[in-house]
Amino acid sequence: MIRIRPGRSWRHNPGYLGELRALTAPRARSYGFGGILDVVGLEVDGVDIAAGVGETPLLHTLDELTQALIQLCEGAGAAQATVGPGPTEVVLEPRGADVLLTLCTLRTPSRVLAGGLLVDASRLRTAALHAARGVLRDLLDISPALSEARLLRRLGRACALLARASQKQAAPWPGDTAAATPGFVARGGKAKVTC
Repeated sequence: MIRIRPGRSWRHNPGYLGELRALTAPRARSYGFGGILDVVGLEVDGVDIAAGVGETPLLHTLDELTQALIQLCEGAGAAQATVGPGPTEVVLEPRGADVLLTLCTLRTPSRVLAGGLLVDASRLRTAALHAARGVLRDLLDISPALSEARLLRRLGRACALLARASQKQAAPWPGDTAAATPGFVARGGKAKVTC
């Protein structure tokens, strides 16, 4: 099971709320959202692999995650998204109906925080879709003028693409064969893990 959990503490920040509620339609179009910081949890089987990574520009992170997943749907061999400061990156590699997920920090010294995590691609897309839609709903409840904001419109289009992609069957990964057993080698380890 995978869940993407955007933090909700930004909704209680009077500075953010005041700024968002004061937006007019013309100002909302070009609003940048860089100032709305919160954590983004990436839970795999109940463990938040991004715990302790830190706050990130929330909308930009969700935008990068959805765009990375769309790239995979379009046939990219890998995609990445910044999910934390430093920067902290999530690297996504398609494996048939699954995605191999790696979380790494590029802050010196760079290191892999979590690697070799095989997750269901459809569930990952669904998790990103629910996370993005939830934040979009929250923002529009606070300030309806944001319906014209470029980033929100882009994220809304990404949600529509992910919803359609979730309904399609995944194409086979080029490395898959009928005789091969499903599995992967965990990074840094020698044991073959079969899923």
